[in-house]
Amino acid sequence: MDKTNRKSHRLNGHKNQRIGIPLGIHDKNGAELLSGDKIHWYDSDGIILWNLEYNEYWFFLSYSKWYGYDEYDCNSYGKGYRLPMDDGVKMEIERI
Repeated sequence: MDKTNRKSHRLNGHKNQRIGIPLGIHDKNGAELLSGDKIHWYDSDGIILWNLEYNEYWFFLSYSKWYGYDEYDCNSYGKGYRLPMDDGVKMEIERI
C-alpha cells in the first residue's frame, strides 16, 4: 500500500482544536467559556469542541459518545449542535 494514498483520507488538524482556548462568549455567571469546557445548555450536558467538518465550535452531547472513548475528540461523538458565538444564549449556558 502506498503511504501517500493512506494519508489522503485523514483530516488535518486545526489550531482551534486545542483545549483551553477562550471563545469570547460567556455563561450566565459572566465567566468566559473555554474550548473543552463541560456545560449544561437547555436540558443537556455536553462539551464544547472544534468541529473539523464545519470549522466552528460545537456543543457535543455527553451521552452521544458512540464512536470512541476520547472525551476531547469531536469524532467520538455522534450528536452535537452548533454553538452560537454571541452572548444571545448566555443565560441558558451553565458551566458544570
